[in-house]
Formats: sequence, structure tokens, C-alpha cells
Amino acid sequence: MPEYFEKYRDAEFAITEKLNGTSCTFYHQVNANGAVEYGVCGRNWELRETPTNSLWKEARRLKIFEHLQDSARSLAFQGELIGEGIQGNPYKIKGQCFYLFNIWDIEDQRYLLPAERCALINALNTLGCCIKHVPAFGWPGTILRLSEEKVLKNAEGIFMVNMMVSREGIVCKSNKLVDGQVVSFKVLSNKYLLSEK
Repeated sequence: MPEYFEKYRDAEFAITEKLNGTSCTFYHQVNANGAVEYGVCGRNWELRETPTNSLWKEARRLKIFEHLQDSARSLAFQGELIGEGIQGNPYKIKGQCFYLFNIWDIEDQRYLLPAERCALINALNTLGCCIKHVPAFGWPGTILRLSEEKVLKNAEGIFMVNMMVSREGIVCKSNKLVDGQVVSFKVLSNKYLLSEK
């Protein structure tokens, strides 16, 4: 998408690592009458709570809903669950772990900016929530001033989760709202794509 280089060339972007797992969303919504709804979703479906469901187990382990109840905010936490039994566990980690990459403000209908997202996670973790953020680097990085070749080169390297594994790519998110929204895009590593064949 080379048009991004021209359209957003003056924007600053935070860069995070693209993880290879299964996407999941934990949401907590306060309705107009004060009633609270919460749940867990996979990529396409909301999931029924069961003792064995991996995504629900992670939500309970992190106590996400209890902490969001205290904040009284309507938010959806989006992230990647990685580890044993997921995509062949390329990171070779034991068990499973949730890494957050987005927070959607349900009431304002927008994603939180990178700094807002990190501030909220730090605040929740101070209270004992223990949510991990996807590995970040180049904070903030003005990567769109670089050539396409240099951006692709930034996508290559090794995973910060496991230094023995090639990086799949990076995700770039604007540090400020552009037309009222966070601009984001992924850059995949050509080396990673070739290794998958």
C-alpha cells in the first residue's frame, strides 16, 4: 500500500511486534441503566464460558473483568493468545499467554492511542491485573519517512518473545488521531513468508 507513505508521511507511529497466535477480545460494557455486560470473543464469534475454554481461562487468570468493573469504563481488550496448542507454538513457551495489542473504547467508538493504551495497562497492572503488552520498539518511530525497502527491513529480525524465532512482522499505529481514528497497518517480513513455504 505505497499510498500510505505519501498520505501519512508526517505522522509518528508506534511500532510493535506482530505475534502469531489466536486473536481474542475481552469486553466489558456498562449500559445506560448501569448494568454490566462482559464476555470473550474469538476472531469471529462470542464464546460461551466453559471451564476448559482457553480464552475464558486466560480472562479468569488475569482477572480482567474484576479490574474493569472497578474502572466503570466500557472497553474491549484485543490481543493475541500464544503458546502450547496454538499455531504450532512457534515461540516454544510453556502454557498459554495473552498479549494485548489494542483497546477499543466502546463508548467513544475509537481505539485508544498507543500512549493511552499503555497508561491504562500500567494502571491496571499496578492493581494486580498482570496484562502483557505485545513487544514494542522504536517508540515513537517515524517509520513512514523511510523507504518501503527500509520499512520491510524493520519487519525482519527475531521475536522478542523468543530470540530463537524469526519475526513475522511489525504493526504500526499512529501516535495521534488522524481524522478521528488511529491509523494502523502491518508490515510482514518477506523472510518469514518465504520460510513458511
